[in-house]
Amino acid sequence: RFAAPPRQYWGWMAGALAASVLMVVMVPLVKGPGATRDLSPEGIKGSGRISLELAVVARGVDGELRRLDAGAAVAKDEVLLVRYHATESGTALLYQQREGQPPELLGHFPLEAGTHDLQGPDGLAGVSLETDEGSLALVLVAFAAWEPATEADALAALGTDQASDTRPGTVARFDVRVQTGQTSRQP
Repeated sequence: RFAAPPRQYWGWMAGALAASVLMVVMVPLVKGPGATRDLSPEGIKGSGRISLELAVVARGVDGELRRLDAGAAVAKDEVLLVRYHATESGTALLYQQREGQPPELLGHFPLEAGTHDLQGPDGLAGVSLETDEGSLALVLVAFAAWEPATEADALAALGTDQASDTRPGTVARFDVRVQTGQTSRQP
């Protein structure tokens, strides 16, 4: 048999138990309601911001496709086709912006998660270069499914110098140089 613990021991045990109960009650009160996780309107954890990448190919009059690097030279008779990789589904607005001019809306497009060609109800989205010369940027502004995808929000995303996590939407840009005549074909 064991001997009964001394009276001091019971005092320490009662104090430790009281401190534990106090911590369980006080810690949530001190942290307050701001300590809970921020949920999107659909109850999904995290910000729901889409990550977006663009790839562009030039289709010549002969139908041949040529992969482009950012800043590449393209001929006026080529058509640019856009391929994207998105981390989630949503909506995107495609703009073209000529040097020194405001962005021009080319259309609204549904986005699917994964890598896909940009297409609308009429098929692949192609950007004709017949009337262009000089620097041209294709800009895709993407919004998650629960975000409003208005032209005003897209223009705000394009025109802002705010940090990318505070502005609306996600912006991906691809620049080319439109030249008269033939461009060199890459193997």
